[in-house]
Amino acid sequence: MKILIFHYDELDALGGVESLVRTFSREFTQLGHPTGVVELGHSGSPKRQLTPGVPIWKVAGSSFPALTKPRSWFSHARSISQFRKVVNEFNPDIVHVHFPVHQALTVVGACRFPRRWRLAVTVHNSDIRGEPQSDPRIRLWRNRLFDCADAITAVSDSLLEEAKQAYPAIGDKGSVIYNGIDADWGEEGQPSANTPSGKYVLYAGRLSTVKSVDTLLSAWHSLGRNVEGTTLLIVGDGDERQALENQARELNILDSVTFLPSQGKEALANLYQNAECVVLPSQREGLAMVLLEAGACGAICVASNVTGIYEVIKPGVNGFLFPYGDVAALTDALKSLFALSAQERDTLKEAARKSVAAQFTQQSMLNNYLDLYRGLLGTTTPVDS
Repeated sequence: MKILIFHYDELDALGGVESLVRTFSREFTQLGHPTGVVELGHSGSPKRQLTPGVPIWKVAGSSFPALTKPRSWFSHARSISQFRKVVNEFNPDIVHVHFPVHQALTVVGACRFPRRWRLAVTVHNSDIRGEPQSDPRIRLWRNRLFDCADAITAVSDSLLEEAKQAYPAIGDKGSVIYNGIDADWGEEGQPSANTPSGKYVLYAGRLSTVKSVDTLLSAWHSLGRNVEGTTLLIVGDGDERQALENQARELNILDSVTFLPSQGKEALANLYQNAECVVLPSQREGLAMVLLEAGACGAICVASNVTGIYEVIKPGVNGFLFPYGDVAALTDALKSLFALSAQERDTLKEAARKSVAAQFTQQSMLNNYLDLYRGLLGTTTPVDS
C-alpha cells in the first residue's frame, strides 16, 4: 500500500500537525508502506528526501478561481497539474489530506479527472475552528473536498461533531482517530544544560495567541509569595515570545520566570518528569499532544476546560481544569496543586500514565489509520507495494 500525505504548508515548522506528518511518513514507511509527502508552497519544486526513504514534493498553491480574474484560473490549473504529476510519479493507493485548507482547491480539481487512489481527509483543530473557517471561499472548497473524500477523520469527538455541523458533506463518512504518542515518552529523559536545578512549573509549546500563555503569566503574578522558590519555565518558540517577555517584565515577575527555546525529545521528557505541574491554558486544541507527552511522563497537568483538552484531562482524576481565560480560576487551581500531599500527587501521576497508555498510543493511532486505508481499498491485509 502506497500513501501520499498532503500537508497544508511548507513542512519547515514543528507544530503538532507537522510532527504528526513526519511521524506518519516515517512509521508507515518502516512498516512496509511506502509513504511520500506533498507540501503546499508559493511555487513548485523537484522531489527531495524528507527523511531516508521518504520523498517530498512541493506543489504551488492555487488562487481561488474567479471569472473576473483570468490569472486565477492559470494558478488553479498549475497547482492541479503539479499535483497530478506527483501522483503519476508516486502512484499512491491513498491520498491523505491533513489539516485541509488551501489543498482543497488542488485536490478537488484533481478529483475531476479519473483516479485510482482513494481520498482520506483529517481535520486537526484550527482548520475547522480557526481563522480559515471564517473565509466563505475556504468553506465552499472544503465542503467540496469533503464531498470528494472517501473517508474523513477528526482527532477528537468534539471536533468531529463541530465539523459535521459546519459541513453537511461529511455525513456518515466521518470517524474519530485519536492522536497518539510513542511509548518511549515514558522512559527516563535526559537533562540538558538548561534544566533547572530547583522546583518549576512548566509550559511547553508554541508561543502563539491561541495558546494564551499570557493568562499563565497573569496567574503567576497573582500567586505572589505562594510560588517563592519555584520558577515558571516557558519552553517554546513563536511570534508571541517578545510580547510575553514584555508582559513578564511589566508584571515584575522576570526574577521567577525563565524562557527557553524549544527542546529536543529527551530534554523535554526530563522537564515533564520533574515539573511540579504542566500548564496548558489554550483557547482551543484539536487533541493536545503536550498533554499526552506530559501524561506519559507522569506529569500532573493543569489545563483550560476547552474541547480537545477535556477529552484527555479528567478533573481530580489525572489533572485539573479551569475555565479558559479565567486568571483567578487558574491561580486557585495552582494553589490546590501546591497543597497536595505526596500521596495525592503520586495518585494523579499514575492515573495520567495509565490514561495515556490506555487511549493515546502511537501504535494504536497508526493501526487505526492503516485499518481505515485497508477498508477504503477493500482489503484486510496490506496491499503489495
